[in-house]
Amino acid sequence: MGRQHSQLRRGIMKKSNIKAFTLIEMLIVVLIIGILTAVALPIYRKSVEKSKAATVLDVLGSVATAEQSFFMAAGRYTMDYKELEKSFPDKDGNYAEDEEMALKHFKVTLNGTERGKGLVKAERNDGSYTLGKYYEGAAVCCYQKTDTGFCDSVGLDKCDLSSEISQTCTNSSCVISDDTTSLTCQGDSVCRDKTSYIGENLKTLVCEGNNSCRNIKNMTGDNITSLDCDGDYSCFFQWNLSGESMEDMNCEGNFACSAMPSFTGGENLTTMNCEGTQACTAMTKLTGENLVSLNCEGDAACNMMSGLIGDNLTSLQCNGGSACASMTSLTGNSLTSLDCNGNAACNSMRAFTGENLTSLNCNGSSSCNNMSSLTGTNLTALNCSGGFSCWNMTSLVGNENTVATVDSNYGSAVFNSAYAGTIVCPNSDCVTYMSGRYANATVRLAS
Repeated sequence: MGRQHSQLRRGIMKKSNIKAFTLIEMLIVVLIIGILTAVALPIYRKSVEKSKAATVLDVLGSVATAEQSFFMAAGRYTMDYKELEKSFPDKDGNYAEDEEMALKHFKVTLNGTERGKGLVKAERNDGSYTLGKYYEGAAVCCYQKTDTGFCDSVGLDKCDLSSEISQTCTNSSCVISDDTTSLTCQGDSVCRDKTSYIGENLKTLVCEGNNSCRNIKNMTGDNITSLDCDGDYSCFFQWNLSGESMEDMNCEGNFACSAMPSFTGGENLTTMNCEGTQACTAMTKLTGENLVSLNCEGDAACNMMSGLIGDNLTSLQCNGGSACASMTSLTGNSLTSLDCNGNAACNSMRAFTGENLTSLNCNGSSSCNNMSSLTGTNLTALNCSGGFSCWNMTSLVGNENTVATVDSNYGSAVFNSAYAGTIVCPNSDCVTYMSGRYANATVRLAS
């Protein structure tokens, strides 16, 4: 009995001598695991990301090759997968159409149609980085908005894929990319009725051909700096175009740039050319804060620009019936000369004061009619040719150097009764009529 007790006691003592992990030892183990994880996890992620990128590198190369073949035949690149000789299946096995193809990890888009600017881009679905290959370049490069390290993970050189992307459309079925910054539409009705296009990234728009860019009614074009519309009804009915960033604007053709009721012209528009019947009509919100040159040639060109103030306007040409009519807010304080050639040209410029105006030519029936605010303080030459031209200039007093030439004894040249300048008449009846009407004026026959 005593022996068994002694053996049991020794067994218990042996068990009690077994050592357990201390707290410090456990912390060391956790630290080691953390270090291994910190080192291994990025390597693992890099390996996974590199393998995902590898799945799209061959696609980029194949697309670039197909685009080069297309360029050889068409003289341009395409932004429509359907036009390429080779078909490219998307993640669902369907052949890609238009400019975008969805893969498992990337969105692959065709960008640019001009030589030196065409490229295919593969944007990671989470937006972390974008791979790109220019059609005329050898290597694929990587772009990331911030230094996230993803480009280093895939082992590719960094590049800037955020630069301008040019696109040229030559047929009505052309698909306009949302990434396009410079768009050219060549041909009749090209880019017409693209009602879903907004143009958030667009900076330059060129429309060449009748009805080109017509009815892009939802395009705001807040970043467009240059607009060139050449052709009848080109850029017609761009209902929401704001022109906030516009610097220069050229509209040539009947109804070109007409019906732009949201167009304000912003603070940067300095030059504007409108040539053609009703070109640039109904721009009721255009203020032209910094506009210095405006050319309106054609019947009703620049008609109904009722919001145009034009304090800085130094050059204004109005040639055509009703050209520049109903510019009811125009002050013209910086203008020194104004030509209004055509029936009703410059009609209803009721706010026009022309403080620095020295020469005014009104040539056509009812031209310069209702310039009721013009005082003519610095006016030296005024020509009124046509029935009711210079009619209702009720504030025009002029000065001793003002010479107003009229072509009849009535039906034209209704000035303020205190008019103190010279009136040149075509006949003696006119001299008699004008002398009785304007007591302070010097009235004489034309030499």
